[in-house]
Order: sequence, then structure tokens, then C-alpha cells
Amino acid sequence: MKASAELALLLPVLFGLVPLAAGCGTPFGGAASGKEGTPGARPSVNISRVNFLGWKDACRMTNGEFQVVIVPEIARIMAYGPVRGENVLWVNEDLTPERHGGLTVEPTRTEWQNFGGDKLWPAPEKSWTWPPDWQLDRGRCRAKVTAGGTLRLIGTPSLKHGIRFDREITLAPQGSRLDIVQTAVNVCDKAVTASIWDVTQVRSDCVGFVPLGPSATLRTGAGGPPDEQWQRVSDMLLVKPSGKNGKLFISGPPGWLGARRGDMVYVKVFDMPATPPPEPETPREVYTSNIGYIELETVGPAVNLKPGETTTVKETWHLLPAGPEAATDEGLIKTVRELAAGLGLHQG
Repeated sequence: MKASAELALLLPVLFGLVPLAAGCGTPFGGAASGKEGTPGARPSVNISRVNFLGWKDACRMTNGEFQVVIVPEIARIMAYGPVRGENVLWVNEDLTPERHGGLTVEPTRTEWQNFGGDKLWPAPEKSWTWPPDWQLDRGRCRAKVTAGGTLRLIGTPSLKHGIRFDREITLAPQGSRLDIVQTAVNVCDKAVTASIWDVTQVRSDCVGFVPLGPSATLRTGAGGPPDEQWQRVSDMLLVKPSGKNGKLFISGPPGWLGARRGDMVYVKVFDMPATPPPEPETPREVYTSNIGYIELETVGPAVNLKPGETTTVKETWHLLPAGPEAATDEGLIKTVRELAAGLGLHQG
């Protein structure tokens, strides 16, 4: 699918994208199949290579309405949003090659390179010393497109943890649905325990929300977050960043959370296994940062893996329209509940 002239002008402004060639960029593997369940439908998802803020081999998936940008060089999803809209994910512009000439991902760096976007870590955090292992956090992935139009990322093996993170990312032919299959692979010659921790950074001008089922419990991180950032309204936790660092752990179902920004609502849905994640982690965690983002985190169960074995956690992302009433707390909760019902999500 070739971009229109209007789209070619909008993409660099809204997403930091510069096509590597005319149209949508250099083809990366063709187009995905058409609308699900419609035999013979025309291809409607295009996957191409683009220059994203200086990362020259980024992968862009678009169905004409929505787009997602993955940067295999740093193992991250870095953009997700409407084609003619803004990126809901936070990007640390100071660490882009475009801004920071000669930027490299160095194994020997002692500080964490916080690029933004969405990435995977092993859990629990207490099992490793900060910063996260660079091979899992930002090690270069190999990217390829399957015959069905899925982008598969094969991660860098971690010598420290004995695992590798792989991902399969599929954008629906219509609408915003993004399916992400996240897998930890035992790549060493002995048994290891693996838990998949997904960390999505959204912009701090969002209002986060976490539905609370009757069995949900809340626990703050060390020192406790500022009270004004966390507001429990009815059976929904609202997250309103105040520019301070804070961490909240949420146990119990349901298996989704998200954020509203402007007239769009981002919903992140994930498997909620019966087995809890390793202590002290919880299935859902939220972190507010003093440098401009909210982390919406999900943590899978700890699984003992023999050499070559895998464990998988699935996520589905949605971006849905929100009306003017979502500008108030009560209106946002009502809107989120209606959108959740439309998606068939368990509401607690």
C-alpha cells in the first residue's frame, strides 16, 4: 500500500519517520493478508523499513489507519498510534541517533540507556542488579516477516540470565488491534527460571487507569509514591503524574490497564495466568517518572525451563476513540468501561 502525498508529509512530523525510499519506504517483506475471516481479501497491512528518528533500519507496520514502529537495533516498540495522529508511546528524544550523533548501544555502559517505548525485562527485579542486562533490554534483534504478515523479532541471548526474548507482532488489517506474542527461550545447557516483564512507557500527559476487581490489593514501592498521583475512584485506579517518581503494585484480575491521551484511549490487555508472578512483583505495576512518562507494566508467572524450552505471554493493544466526557474522572471511567465491554474484557 503506497502512502498518499498527504501521508508522506504527515509521517515525519507526527512520528519522526523518514521513508528510506519513495512511498512508505523500502519493502520489508510484502503485505499481510486481508481482513480476518475474509477469503481473498486484498492485502491491507504494509511492512517496510524506515528511518525513525535516526534509527535507519526501523520496521513500520501500517494498515492505513494505524501504525506501529519497531526498532530492532534496541529491541523496542517505539511508536504506536493513528497514521494521522500522535505517538502514544514516550520517546526519549535525547537518546535518539537524530539528536545524539554517534549514539551506540554499549555493552560496557554502567548507566541505563532509557530510550522509551516498550521493552521486555526478566522478573523479579531483585534477582538482578540495576541496570537491566543490556542483552535483554536493548540487544539488537533479528527481524523477519512471516508469510502471514507477522513481524518476528529474535532477541540477543543473555549470558547472565540464560534466556532470549522473542516477539511476534501482528497488526490487524483494519483498526488498531496489535497482537504481541512474547516468548522467553532457555538458551543455555541447564534449567533456568524465567518470568516475562513487559514495560510500556506512555507519555506523562496521559491519565492512566487500572480496573480493580474485588480481590485486588495495592502496594506502594519503597518510600511510597506521592498521594496526589494515585486516585481511587469507584472501582478504578486513576494515575495522574505530578512530576515525581512513584511505584504501585496491583494484584488480582482483571488482566488489562491503559491510559487516555486527548481523544484516544490506549488499552493493554494481557494473559492473567492463575500462577502469580515471582515475589515481590505483581501482575500489573505502574511507575510514574519525573522525566515525563508513565510505565504500564505486566509481569508473567515464573516458569522453570529446561534447555530449549519456552514460556509465552500474550498481549493485545487497542487505541479507541474517547468522547469529550472522558475529560472528567467519572466520564473517563464510564468511557473505559464501555470500551472494555465492547472488547469483551473481564471487568472485575
